[in-house]
Parts: sequence; structure tokens; C-alpha cells
Amino acid sequence: MIRISLTSDQLANARFAISPLLQLSMAIIRIRTPGSNPGPWLPQRWRSLSPGNRALLEHLVSPATGYIPDFINPYPRTDRPSLDDELAAVCATPHERLREELGRAVRLGPVTPEYAAARGVTVAEADARRRTPTELERAAWEDPRALTEPTAEALAEAWSLLMEPSWPLMRGVLDADIWYRVRQISVGGVQDAVLDLLGGDRWNGSTLELDTPLEADLSHRTGVIVFAPCVLDALPPLALLCAPTPNDLYLGYPCRGHGVATGPFSSGRADDIDVDAGLSDLVGATRLRVIEALTEPHSGRALASRLGVSAATVSYHLSRLHRGGLVERRRVGKEVLYSLTDHAAQIKARV
Repeated sequence: MIRISLTSDQLANARFAISPLLQLSMAIIRIRTPGSNPGPWLPQRWRSLSPGNRALLEHLVSPATGYIPDFINPYPRTDRPSLDDELAAVCATPHERLREELGRAVRLGPVTPEYAAARGVTVAEADARRRTPTELERAAWEDPRALTEPTAEALAEAWSLLMEPSWPLMRGVLDADIWYRVRQISVGGVQDAVLDLLGGDRWNGSTLELDTPLEADLSHRTGVIVFAPCVLDALPPLALLCAPTPNDLYLGYPCRGHGVATGPFSSGRADDIDVDAGLSDLVGATRLRVIEALTEPHSGRALASRLGVSAATVSYHLSRLHRGGLVERRRVGKEVLYSLTDHAAQIKARV
């Protein structure tokens, strides 16, 4: 069981992000986990990876250890980090962090009692799960670049072969999931949306208990919570990922509609399905019209005239979109002008 803090301030500041490398690492986990049924297209693409890069990623993503180093899943500094930004973050992994994460998977350094307790095992059992380090990992114990740079190269090749052909499809599914969360926020507020995502029946108003194989009390972490949807559902209901500070939380979760990409009839091709179909149902037809009309800053009255609806209706929807982080507003003289946030503009470009 994991206990996490969930205060009103955290709920108000929670944000969502789409991480390309999280999607890739979940694909590799799916391929590497016995009985996960990854479908035919992922293993076929995986086998075309160059042998050296495939061997490196197999060592890093090994289900046998029960742990995958978090440095291959960099914390998203923005809502839409690029693949290049994330690969640069992999290369820039601090030395002490790399040592800590390597030591959990391979026999380098001691196993900490805290890590063993979080896995629900003894120190001896956690040590027995670790594997013998490769020469590359031994070298990285002294110089992190010995591992981070080859890993970034391997991830780049794996992305181009495994994910890039399917990225328009997967990105559409991820965007649809976030639209759904935005709609929840606009209707019921951030608190209802987050509690629905986490399963809020065990929330006492300040902390939430989650049933997981891990044992951890993270209720002292009262900083920012970032949620990252994952289209390849190799995740448990919730996965703890590495946050930039000991006070923050980075949580991955399986997104809605992942069967489009992972179901038995999926080939992984982006042209198999219209991924933008139904977005107006998720966010609401009127709000989608408001978003589409905001090609440049407008006042509420101007938008109402353009859309042919009442000023009160437009005002209501603009306030909901503002709460959801899709619209920003600024006062110019006696008028308030509304415009799309960068996040909304990026999503709009796909609709």
C-alpha cells in the first residue's frame, strides 16, 4: 500500500504531462514481461533494433529485478516535452542519482533498508534480485556518461523503430485522455478529477491510500503532483516515477482508450483509426467551438457574437476553460481579452 499526500493546495496545482520516453519505456516493459501479450507489432519492431542497443535496454528494463531505473523516464519539465529534451535529460542524469538507481538493480553498492522495505522484502531478498553489473554499468559507477550517453542513443533508436510509426495514433489517444480530464476539471473541479483518477474512496481529506505491491508512506511529500498518462498499459493502476525534488510526486497511470493502440485488433499503425473522432464529446461541443474560435484574443462579447450564443453562455464556458488551464485572460482598458494557453494551442493543432 502507498500512502500519498493529497492536500487542497496539491489538488489545485496538479498538472498533466505527456512524456514520449514514458511511452517508450512502457513499450519495452510490455515486450519484456512474460504473459503481457504485447501484440505482434511491438516484438516485430523490437527485433529490428540493433543488437547492442537492444541488449543494453534489456539489461536496464529487466522484469526479473522488479525495478527499472527512473533515469530513463525523465521528469517532464513542461506539459509537452519533446523527445530531444528528454534524451538530453537522460544524458544529464546526476552521478549520485544514477548510482542510487543502478544499485537497486545491479550489485553495485549496498541495498538500503528503505528501498527493501518499499518493495516489501528483506534487504537480503532485495539483494538476491539484483543482477551482476555489465562493464558499462561498472564504468558508469565512476562516470555516469559511460552509461547515460549510450542509453540515450539506444532510446533514440528504439523510439524511431517502436514508437515513431505509431506516435500520431498514440498521441491522439493521450490527448483524448487529457481532454477527458480537462472536462472533468471544468465540470467538477480539480479535486473531483484527481480523486476519480486515483480512486478516492480511501481519501481522508489530506492523504490517500492506494493498494499496490509497494509499501511506502509518501504523505510527507506535499509539493507538486504531475500525472502522466500512458497509452501502453504496462503500468499498475498507479506508478511512482522519479520527481525532481523529494517533496514532489510524478505519477504515471494507464490512460483511457489504450485498447485503440494495444487491443487485439490493433496493428499499431496511425492510419487504422481516426484518433480525433470524439474529442468534441470529451470536452463538450460548445467549449470546443469556443476553443476553435480563439484564433486570436477576443472579448467575451465578441466571442458571443461570433458564435451566435448569449454572452452569459460564453462567459460560463470561458470561466470553465480558464479553470482547466486552457484559456488565459488579461484586461485591456475596460475589456477582458481571452486567448488560448500554449497547452490548448498544441492540442487544438491536432483537432
